[in-house]
Amino acid sequence: MREARNSNKSQITRPEAEYDDCAKLELKSRGCEMVMDIGHTIEFSKHLSQQAQQADTPSNVPNLSDLELHPHELEAIQVLVKLINNGTTYWSSPDMDLALSMIKPLAVLFLHPPADKFQDFLALEGLSYLSGSEDETAEILRWSQILDQLDEIIESEPSEQAVELMLLYDPAFRKRFAPPEDSTQTDTTYMTRLENLITLIEEEDGDVHCAAANALWRLTDSSPEVRKVILSDPSLTETLLKSFRQWAGEERDAAGFYSSTSGSMIGVFKNITRSLTAPPSVELEYRDSVRSG
Repeated sequence: MREARNSNKSQITRPEAEYDDCAKLELKSRGCEMVMDIGHTIEFSKHLSQQAQQADTPSNVPNLSDLELHPHELEAIQVLVKLINNGTTYWSSPDMDLALSMIKPLAVLFLHPPADKFQDFLALEGLSYLSGSEDETAEILRWSQILDQLDEIIESEPSEQAVELMLLYDPAFRKRFAPPEDSTQTDTTYMTRLENLITLIEEEDGDVHCAAANALWRLTDSSPEVRKVILSDPSLTETLLKSFRQWAGEERDAAGFYSSTSGSMIGVFKNITRSLTAPPSVELEYRDSVRSG
């Protein structure tokens, strides 16, 4: 799987360069005005089923994965995304609503089947770039299918962009890893998501394990429910201990600092021990099990 991921990275290099050239050409012309012209040529509503069109309200959002755009329309969105990632949306236009208007095309690009690695990469980069304010994040979260798609990508083809995008959607992302405090739900979906995230900390890809460790640190720091789920499930606890052992033996660099991943895992350990209600002797045994790994 890791060899396949490295291959996928090399496969996106050429088309990414091609769309970079398109973005530069746009910048030399009318910049953002031309981007909006491109966006307005795509009539999303005509591609939606009648049922989805009727559901197009803030409380009941249409399923964008039902869209079937023409390849040229997808290419137009990809050029638009390259301009977003180059900062054009903020440097070339005084219109503060411009970023919000870009989110739906990005959601379409991310959810449109069949998505390929380049398409996912562009969409994740663009959505991350546009998640800079509460209004923009709220608009992205309006398309709940985005979080479902993120779950699938993090499980099958994890990337730094996917994990970091998930982090931007706090507190929404926390709710996907643990039930509410007063809930009696025993849905294993929560445990599966946590296990997938913890497993990413063992990845060889430095960007992936660093982002995953940071995500776990933030989850355990902000959510007592997540700490409770981890401590209540022996399989999750063992998976976490395995990650602790992997990073506990890392040595500091020349300046005396641990890597970002090690630092995050130290933070995770401190957060977890905050929720331990066992006697001191049991807590010491838990700590010794990490150190002895």
